[in-house]
Amino acid sequence: MARSQRQDALLSMVVRQRLPRGPRLVGEGVDRVQPGALRDRAFLRVTDFLVPEAAEALCHELETHLEYERVEYGELTRLWRGARPVGDPYFGPLLRKPAAATNDLAYEALTVFESPWFIEWLSAVTDTEVCFLRPPTAYRLEAGDRICLHDDMTNPVHAFSVAYNLTPGWRQGQGGETRVGRVVRKRPAPTPPDCPIDLHYWEVRPDAEILTPIFNSILLIKLSTEYAHSVEPVSGAPRHSITTIYGRSAFPD
Repeated sequence: MARSQRQDALLSMVVRQRLPRGPRLVGEGVDRVQPGALRDRAFLRVTDFLVPEAAEALCHELETHLEYERVEYGELTRLWRGARPVGDPYFGPLLRKPAAATNDLAYEALTVFESPWFIEWLSAVTDTEVCFLRPPTAYRLEAGDRICLHDDMTNPVHAFSVAYNLTPGWRQGQGGETRVGRVVRKRPAPTPPDCPIDLHYWEVRPDAEILTPIFNSILLIKLSTEYAHSVEPVSGAPRHSITTIYGRSAFPD
């Protein structure tokens, strides 16, 4: 079977596959995505990713029940990140507020991003054998917060970022847009001693895409040193999202 036919068959199979623990969680948006849709693009947005009740449950979890820790890297990045046990900001269970009510639907929704179904679906969409690298991390950006331009290539095995937006009713003028553009210049920036990475000032081409947040949508971004992405300063209500990082199962020869 030719490669394109194999990809068509794979996507046809995985977008209809139901998650073992939540057959009703996957929304109709995945059925609108074509095989290899991200093969020749820098990013792809998929709306209606989860069914409405799952998206709303996860939104409520981020707004109400999660614990957050403050992260400030000079004036370049300012945000609240979902807290985890001391030791690693990206691995381990997300901490919840004491006495927070159990939300099984929200938990099932969060596990979608680590599921075999999603790995297969993402592999078909990117035309790449994908593996799971970094668990979903919750972010909360309040008025004045922002995320500076970066490429997420602190580790060369990083290949794709998946950002799931969970802020309903977002409108133009409230800030918080995602910018994705081709890098034209990068130079060192002052880096605080407690910052785990070296900070940089980035410049991207003027034709960079500016994407207003859409509730219950995922933004798939192909990671490389050629492109950078950021979140513009927030001026409205808190902006909630979840980001997960994936890699390639094998490097090309």
